[in-house]
Amino acid sequence: MHKSAFNLLLVVLIEAICAVAAYLKDRLMGSLHRSGDDEPWANHPEFA
Repeated sequence: MHKSAFNLLLVVLIEAICAVAAYLKDRLMGSLHRSGDDEPWANHPEFA
């Protein structure tokens, strides 16, 4: 494999891992803030 192709593959892989990590962190923070409610609008005052 050419070095440039390997570098491109590595960059894409790192980007994908970062995207998944950010998504999981977002889900985790969201579930902590919702305190167990399944409705995403549960903590919004306009829907309370």
